Parts: sequence; structure tokens; C-alpha cells
Amino acid sequence: MKSTSAIAASAAVACLALLSATPVYAQQHPSSTTKQSTTKAAATTEHCRDLMKQFDAASTSHVSADKLADAKKQAMHGDNMCASNPKEGIEELDAALRKVGATPK
Repeated sequence: MKSTSAIAASAAVACLALLSATPVYAQQHPSSTTKQSTTKAAATTEHCRDLMKQFDAASTSHVSADKLADAKKQAMHGDNMCASNPKEGIEELDAALRKVGATPK
């Protein structure tokens, strides 16, 4: 029969093996939350691109030169922000579209 210290040692080894395997399992099986975050980030990035395309296609013939220059500057800032802070980038692009009389989609 095993002694108490041998059983405790076996249990400790089993616990260590289990704990060391957990990070590997987590890397191999990302949670659905991680997948959702990745999907949401991709959708946000796509929305940024769509807004910039919409700005580029917007009719600006009725907009004054000063207002158009300001809207273009804001759109470029929004486009640049989409890479590092998509939420702010979308807000800037929305505002730029409104300045030229377009409705953001």
C-alpha cells in the first residue's frame, strides 16, 4: 500500500501536469469570445472602408470649397484612425459625410 507522502507526491505531480497543459489547450482552442472579438473587429474595419468609399463617391458639387476641404481633411483623419481606433475613425468619417450632405450607411 502507498504511503500518504507518496500519494500526496503523485497528486502534486498530476496537478502540475494539468496546470502546465492549460495554457497549451487555451492556445489551441480559442474561446468563442475571442472569435467574436475578431469578427467584430473585422466588421468594424470593413465599415470604415465602406464609409471611406462612400465619402469618395459622394456628390460634392453643391459644397463650398472651404467646407469640402474641411470634410476631406476630416475624412482622411477618420480613415487614418480606422487602423488604430476604429470607433473614432467611424465617427470622423460619419461627420465628414454629413458635412458634404451625405447620409452615412
